Amino acid sequence: MPARLCIFCCSNFRQEVAAVIVAEGWTDVVAPAFPARCGRPPLAWDELRALLPADCTQVMVLGRTCLGNLADPPADFPPLRLLRQEQCFHLVADSGLVSEAITQGGYLLTPGWLADWRGQLAGMGFAPETAGEFFKDFASKLVLFDTGVDAATPAQLGELGNVLGLPATRIAVGLDHVRLQLARAVLEWRLDDERRERQQGEQRHRRELADHVSAMDLLAQLAKTRQETEAVAAIEDVFRMLFAPAIWHYQQIENGRFLPAAEISADLLTALRELKSAWAWTPSGRGFLLRISRGEQVLGLIAVDGLAFPEFRERYLNLALAITAFTPATQPVGFVGQDDITNYNLTSGRELLFRGQYEKEYWGGNLIAYAVNSSGDISSATQPWNGGAAYQIDQQGANRFIVTMNGSGAGIPFTWANVSATLASTEPVLNFLRGDRTGEVQQGGTLRQRASALGDVVHSRPYYVSDSSSAVPAP
Repeated sequence: MPARLCIFCCSNFRQEVAAVIVAEGWTDVVAPAFPARCGRPPLAWDELRALLPADCTQVMVLGRTCLGNLADPPADFPPLRLLRQEQCFHLVADSGLVSEAITQGGYLLTPGWLADWRGQLAGMGFAPETAGEFFKDFASKLVLFDTGVDAATPAQLGELGNVLGLPATRIAVGLDHVRLQLARAVLEWRLDDERRERQQGEQRHRRELADHVSAMDLLAQLAKTRQETEAVAAIEDVFRMLFAPAIWHYQQIENGRFLPAAEISADLLTALRELKSAWAWTPSGRGFLLRISRGEQVLGLIAVDGLAFPEFRERYLNLALAITAFTPATQPVGFVGQDDITNYNLTSGRELLFRGQYEKEYWGGNLIAYAVNSSGDISSATQPWNGGAAYQIDQQGANRFIVTMNGSGAGIPFTWANVSATLASTEPVLNFLRGDRTGEVQQGGTLRQRASALGDVVHSRPYYVSDSSSAVPAP
């Protein structure tokens, strides 16, 4: 939920606070008002709760005497700051100006008070014709701090002065003083919110990093498994540890038929039977369904539901897809090893995850690079190497830059012209090693048919070193 600040003030100052919010363009700040009664009786939390907008994430309360009974807020109240004023009129005018007006016997007024001056007198228990004697006992004049928010204020001041029989003075203060105080309070709120968001982001990043390390450990364990049941048990263990689901279910499928399995709810079973894509959310929205396939053949389905923290379901799904991408079911002969990543600190948002693959028919392989963002999400759709290492190698064919060493230890190109005298082989075999595929069986030759020039990547792990720094210069 986006951060939203609620600034409570009494109705006497509501116009000024609202005007500043509009002038500053603070679309994430609102200003509800409570009735002005100068602490008789003081405010209560239940009264503020009734006025609190549902989407406010932090609260500030401006006031003086009215704040007397507000101690610690209820546990379910948003984070709160009480901005106690030494004198309420200090919100709209400089303290020196306010003190001078009081010393001279002034009764201080705001446009908000004057807008309903008849109601204000009635609230004090006076009719307009009898209020004058009361005011003359303690005030020698009326003083309006005019903030300019209501064009009718000067006329209302004149009316009240005539009714009370007191001279009236208007001091134009504008909104600058209010603006300065509120701007400082809002800036402090924004800084606190950014600091809190940064701390939460760091905590989230540490959790995500721990999750990814656990996922990498699982892949290392899966590399040692040979049976589908072992892999499924290992996946269940890590899913329960990382995602804390209330429900875990694995449905084995053979020749398109559901094999007998533990019972699950009818809605989950229906969702599994109707799953046509690689994944889907569960009917409850608090989990996900996964499909394990080899090519077009569906081998099994996984249901994970009742996540302890469903707000993280997208991140959990990405982790689950990465974990289940390679299992003995999807790779039935042998198994790939653990992935590697350019940097386990993902804050740059530009890291790469490297994953080995192989296919058993021709014992070919591939090395794929996937983009990883700062949240740890692995994008299977974003492959910076465009088809992986195998495709890139095949594109170069026999033009690949490959080096070896001569008898003196110097680097030389690995070509027939340079090494023929030292090899008990033939030029077609050497070209085959360089990536030339014209001598393979399906091209009419006698050499082993390959899926690509890159061999299988099985029971081994990509190891990221860094940018190349070899003694052999690039071509």
